[in-house]
Amino acid sequence: MKKVVVLTDYSLLVQGIASRLRQSAHSLEVELVDFRQANVLETLINLQPQVVILESTDVEKSSMCSLGSLFEALPNLVVIELNLENSNIHMIRGDQYQAMDSTDLLRVLDDVNGHFPEVFAAI
Repeated sequence: MKKVVVLTDYSLLVQGIASRLRQSAHSLEVELVDFRQANVLETLINLQPQVVILESTDVEKSSMCSLGSLFEALPNLVVIELNLENSNIHMIRGDQYQAMDSTDLLRVLDDVNGHFPEVFAAI
C-alpha cells in the first residue's frame, strides 16, 4: 500500500481531492497534514510517505517546509504539485544517483527520459 500525504490548509477543494483518492484507490493510504503547523517536516518524517501532494498556491504560502528539506529527509519521495487554476500536475522526484563522470550522468538522463513512476497507476 502506498502512503500518500496531502499537504493542505484544509480547503474544501483539497479535502475533496483527498476524499476522492481514498474512495477511488484502495491501494493508497491517504493522510491530510496541515502545512501551516510548525513541525510539518517532523510529521512527514514520522509518516514516511512515498508521495506528497500539494496545491501550487500552498507551495507559495508555506515557509515551514521547503522542497529541499523534504528531499533531504525523504530522498525517494515523489512530490505532486497540483495547479488547479490551469489543471496541471507537476511531478518532482528526489531520486539520488551517484555520478563519478559524464557517463554516469548520461545513464541517469537515459533512465529519466520518458519514465513515469508506478504511482500514477494507482491514481
